[in-house]
Amino acid sequence: MKTKLLGRLATLVVALFVTTSVSTSWGQGTILYVNSGIINRYASEADYATVITALQNGTPQAGNWVYYPNGSTIPLTSIFNNGSEGGMSRVTLTAVDLTTKFTLAQIQLLVENSVFGSSSPSFTSFSNLGVGVDSGPDGQLGTTDDITYTSGNGNTPVNAVWLRGAGRTISIGNTPVDQALASWSDFTFERVTYTINGVSCSGQFNYTTVPEPSTAALFAIGLIGLRILKKKR
Repeated sequence: MKTKLLGRLATLVVALFVTTSVSTSWGQGTILYVNSGIINRYASEADYATVITALQNGTPQAGNWVYYPNGSTIPLTSIFNNGSEGGMSRVTLTAVDLTTKFTLAQIQLLVENSVFGSSSPSFTSFSNLGVGVDSGPDGQLGTTDDITYTSGNGNTPVNAVWLRGAGRTISIGNTPVDQALASWSDFTFERVTYTINGVSCSGQFNYTTVPEPSTAALFAIGLIGLRILKKKR
């Protein structure tokens, strides 16, 4: 691995969205889907809640994040942060199966990128991570007999799980943006794949560097935009 990696810090954040209701009608079998976006590195739970609502309504662009279609190419500066503000990627997951229950621990996560290779974080507990829902005797989500788990229970069978998903932010500290871009120029993509009950679904961001002198301006604009998102609640 290149020696310049020794002086670089990237943070992979694996977290889950929290929600307690379901408004979507689901069919039989395992259904997975991902949505991707850039959110403020220091977003509040209220910000994440708006994204959850948007996902449930089928309008992911309506949440307090910058939504991107899967496979989009965006400036690498979108995931830079300077320790007090900046952005991070999110590849969210919704997993639902009304026929065959599954557990949080059974969800397989594979993160691949052009710098660090691949990693496979695991999920063991809903605590501070997300929510699982057992549809109850009626077999329907969003009804009064649902059983919701928000802590522990990583091995408890459920019918649905919502995850904030894998996220990436690159801490550049006080390094000038152009120097940070040069250091991270080989970070060209990151792909996140979730698998459960033999069904897989992937989300990917492709990253590009922008030649000077516009990079610093783009980073500043990005920070302003993310700051506005943070305030818009």
